[in-house]
Amino acid sequence: SKVDLSPYLRFVEQEGNIVINKADLDVPLAPSTPNENSGDVGSLYFYFFKDGSVINGPGIVESLGTTVLLLDLEYADFAPMRSIRQVALDQDATAYQETITLFVQRLLENHRDDEDYLTEALVTVPVTPLSLEQTAILKDGVKLRVFYTTTN
Repeated sequence: SKVDLSPYLRFVEQEGNIVINKADLDVPLAPSTPNENSGDVGSLYFYFFKDGSVINGPGIVESLGTTVLLLDLEYADFAPMRSIRQVALDQDATAYQETITLFVQRLLENHRDDEDYLTEALVTVPVTPLSLEQTAILKDGVKLRVFYTTTN
């Protein structure tokens, strides 16, 4: 599944100079039918593509900051390592929810700089891709809640 970030990028263009205080991603599951007994995927990675890269392309591990959603601390300039963010199902098993503040701030900054642009979409990939678990995401229910401050 794909999470479209273009509404956020349009919002950023309209608002002008802002700083992100907090950003929460909510990716709800579609209602399941009684015949679906395989279980939902417990955790997801969120990949994105830059400069025509592909999800299984060479160098994906070496360039984690430009291909996959990382832990917030990893977006700090002093971060010594790169750790991939695993977004788990919430307690009620109804949605994948995560705070992704520094990624959203970095996306805002990169969007303002036309030459160094991150992405317009995130693609969901199960942490364990060879399992029998399946998940259907409610596409129209995906929300990115952004709390921000305007600056001059």
